[in-house]
Amino acid sequence: MREFIQLDIKPYLNHRLIYNTQQQIENGRTDFGLDNDYVLKLNLNIQESTIFNEVEFKFVFGKFDNVTCEGQRLEIGECINKLHFIGFAYWGDTNEYFKVVYEDETEEMVEVPFNDWSHAVFKVPWGNGMCGKNTETVKITMSSGASTHLVHFHHIVCDINKEKKVKEIIFPDNMFIHIFAITLEK
Repeated sequence: MREFIQLDIKPYLNHRLIYNTQQQIENGRTDFGLDNDYVLKLNLNIQESTIFNEVEFKFVFGKFDNVTCEGQRLEIGECINKLHFIGFAYWGDTNEYFKVVYEDETEEMVEVPFNDWSHAVFKVPWGNGMCGKNTETVKITMSSGASTHLVHFHHIVCDINKEKKVKEIIFPDNMFIHIFAITLEK
């Protein structure tokens, strides 16, 4: 039986993309969202607790709502077999490596595919990390701000060594990766 644990990533949030109203952006401000594009929460239509692909995710809205990766260290303390992310890359598709540190101090580099926010990814059995393997678009919305375009949120799934207890996960240093929610699967 699958068990899910939604991580509280609030202490690691360091970027904002989702705003309740356009008026929340200060007049004349030039450093909001992603290149002055943002998403209105009403258009996104995601609640703080949302289920995608039978997996519950916890989102945080407010001063910050996503993590841009800067080597953050997330304490886990659980035996898990999968990591589930909701997020995307900015400025192109990419694969990154997250370091999983087990309680016995052994380490594993886990390849995590992040597809760009500009396009959808449909699950296909023959895909690779850059084209859909373990990744699926779960939400599409419109941007606001400097330009209007579709924004795609992706569900990314990564396998972990389920025989060992995970002490922590260390994010890569890549400011072009945006993570909005993480759920562990046991």
